[in-house]
Amino acid sequence: MQNRTSFMVARDILKVAIGGSAKTPLVYQSNLNFSLIKTWLSKLIDKGLIEIVPGTPNRMWITTPKGQRFISAMEEVLVIWNNEQGHDHDYPPQKVFP
Repeated sequence: MQNRTSFMVARDILKVAIGGSAKTPLVYQSNLNFSLIKTWLSKLIDKGLIEIVPGTPNRMWITTPKGQRFISAMEEVLVIWNNEQGHDHDYPPQKVFP
């Protein structure tokens, strides 16, 4: 199996956070560690793709409408890629062109 691209990691985190999620489920369900999730959450917040749920006693993150559009766009790209290339997996190659 290939390593995930940055877009795939972002998509995986955003999918977990669609209904709101604490940090631990984000870590385990997106297959990252606590150090990496901290960096990724910061990046995704800066891009407006995820936000901290206000008023929650423990930090919760939720995917924003912009983040939901990102997920949809990534899923559409994967459908196009897999149909064109005859792939049945979830990850495009690291290098599309030689």
